[in-house]
Amino acid sequence: MRTIILDEYRKVMAGVCRHYGLDEARMLRSNKEECVDARATLVGILIEHDLTEAELVQLTGLTQQCINKLKNSVRFREKGWTFRETMKAVRRELEM
Repeated sequence: MRTIILDEYRKVMAGVCRHYGLDEARMLRSNKEECVDARATLVGILIEHDLTEAELVQLTGLTQQCINKLKNSVRFREKGWTFRETMKAVRRELEM
């Protein structure tokens, strides 16, 4: 795994966890709605940063199917105001 990818993953993971008020383990394993939204945010932002699904599988420990489902759900989730604004807030936070 390239160091740049790992650093980018850690940065985004920390930002998403901080924003949602979750720890990494809970976010990746819980089926609560806020955790699923946080996972979708994480996957959406990392895909925007050109990480592949295979890399996300290795980094998160989630299945290929789960990563694919989260990736594909982002565009539908962004139709909702709350999720869209959350994504914007996390992106802004990561730009700092």
